[in-house]
Amino acid sequence: MNYFLTLTLIALTFICKAQVINKQHTLYQQGNPQECGITGDPNALSMIIQTVYRAKPDGYHAIFTTSFIGKSVLDVESQMNKKTDSLITAVGKLGIEPRDVLAEMTTLDPIFDVGLNGSSNQPSGYKVTENITFHVRDFNTIRYLAKTCLDFQIYDLTHVTPYVLQPDLIYDTLAAKSVEILEFKKELSRDIGYGAADGKAYFRKCRNVYYPNDMHLVAQIQNSRMYMHDLSQNSDIAYNRNLRVDSYNNLDLRSVDYVFNPNIIEPTIDFHYRIDYNYVFPPDEEEESENDENVEKVFYILNEEGELQQLSFGKKKKED
Repeated sequence: MNYFLTLTLIALTFICKAQVINKQHTLYQQGNPQECGITGDPNALSMIIQTVYRAKPDGYHAIFTTSFIGKSVLDVESQMNKKTDSLITAVGKLGIEPRDVLAEMTTLDPIFDVGLNGSSNQPSGYKVTENITFHVRDFNTIRYLAKTCLDFQIYDLTHVTPYVLQPDLIYDTLAAKSVEILEFKKELSRDIGYGAADGKAYFRKCRNVYYPNDMHLVAQIQNSRMYMHDLSQNSDIAYNRNLRVDSYNNLDLRSVDYVFNPNIIEPTIDFHYRIDYNYVFPPDEEEESENDENVEKVFYILNEEGELQQLSFGKKKKED
């Protein structure tokens, strides 16, 4: 009896697991509908052409932020200038020239002492916040730049913004490829009986550019447990450990006809090019003439008694 019960529980476990997998697969299919590139009916033919160019950026603007605290404005300014000048000299080893570094002071905040009797009228110190922007031309340099900033106790990397110098050349490449794919789809449509002749074509061209997220990897890691400094204190503070990762590529490439540079592993700027082509077939003249003959025209007049009287004109429908 126990053996039979064990087998039953194992079977139920596999059945429940299979149901969960099937449910997840169904939800995935519902949330990711397929888009048809060619759609035809007796009246029109529609085509969607999509191309994507994954462009390697020509450079990046990496922005770090840091703060300085001192008892006087001159003290804070001295700290800021000393650290910034030393940092500019240090990043020269990474190929970053002084002209590629922009240091800008964003805020200057006074600090007031707060006690039981209220706050003092005179500030006891000052805090300066500074943003430092580095012009980097190689993506791999950013990791060494972050290490150098850590050595100078600059911990916050706020933005990494890529750029491309000649986007027009990329759009020209996408346009030429899109026209090539359009002609291929027209030929395919003719081969399956949807020849385009004596009709009217309508089309719409769309383009867009997608930048990677500002932070390619955002992680917040905290220790699971932190003890007090004094070991004699029998107390602790509990912390949660969270790891959040943002993927930089947000463009769905499953419905795209052609992708340039799919092998690039680093974050890219994705240029998206789309053409919606619609061809409307001309109506059948014989069918249209037959429909006109079968139309029955009905008119109403107002007679002498003030009532509406129906009058019929035109040809009646042919009897079978």
